[in-house]
Amino acid sequence: MTFLKVLDAEADIKASGFNGAFKIALPALVPVKNEPDLLLTVFRATPAAGYKSYYFEQSVPKTQILLHFTTGHLRGDLSTLTTADHQVSVPFVVARDGTVYSLFKSDYWSYHVGKGNVANDNTTLSKKTIGIELSNYGPLKPDGNDLRTDYGDIYCTLDDTDQYVKLDEKYRDSAYYATFTDAQYEATIVLLRYLTAQYDIPRAFLPENIRYKATTDAVPFRGIISHVNYRADKCDIGPAFDWQRVIDGTQADSFTPQYDSNSVGTRDLDALPINIVASEHDLEPPVKRGRKKKPKAVLTEEPTI
Repeated sequence: MTFLKVLDAEADIKASGFNGAFKIALPALVPVKNEPDLLLTVFRATPAAGYKSYYFEQSVPKTQILLHFTTGHLRGDLSTLTTADHQVSVPFVVARDGTVYSLFKSDYWSYHVGKGNVANDNTTLSKKTIGIELSNYGPLKPDGNDLRTDYGDIYCTLDDTDQYVKLDEKYRDSAYYATFTDAQYEATIVLLRYLTAQYDIPRAFLPENIRYKATTDAVPFRGIISHVNYRADKCDIGPAFDWQRVIDGTQADSFTPQYDSNSVGTRDLDALPINIVASEHDLEPPVKRGRKKKPKAVLTEEPTI
């Protein structure tokens, strides 16, 4: 079943970069502003070919953080989000093991809100929001005693109750959703605390009565929202997510991760050399030597999302 394979596949990606398709830099620890005891662990991941045409190297002001889930697994997530000459991406991916991967600097941008949004303005919304993708299969479809992914694979059975959330009623065509891990929740909280402090974004969330709806109230909002607030045709991230856990952890006066006493989101971290940097902007992409860099992204036509 798919859920049994995910963590092993993530460990392999960290070790081999998906058979060399990605360069995975050694981990860096980034202090959270005004919280000297809280460190964000980040792995920079870049295509081994060295191109940057999946995002725009243009620094723009940020007023929101937008949460997504990928509807897939990490290997496909990284491949899709770094597709050459297709500017649909986000600066951060949080794996199920809690590893935070940085794909590009968070003050740069790429399309990630998509057309058909409540403001009918994909460019402005994508520029002002910092996108975070949580690696997760999302909606699951019951098939007898099995729950299948959107790709038809058996994710788990109904007996694997820790692997899914069953809602009392369907949310956007599904009542079953794959669970997020403790490591993901904690890594996401640390990442949110880091980004809100870095960009002076309020640690605010939409009220619960509109938190799972597409609403124009999301457009001027300064704080943390999700894809469903801009798109009625999306289900990331709805009520199957433990919002209260994230809200409590993000808004607390201080936060101490419980998942890993060393740092959030890494396995076997003690065995790896670690860089300490002032900001995730100081992470240098791991570039292969002796290879010409391909051109950076140039907007010719707004991509379809």
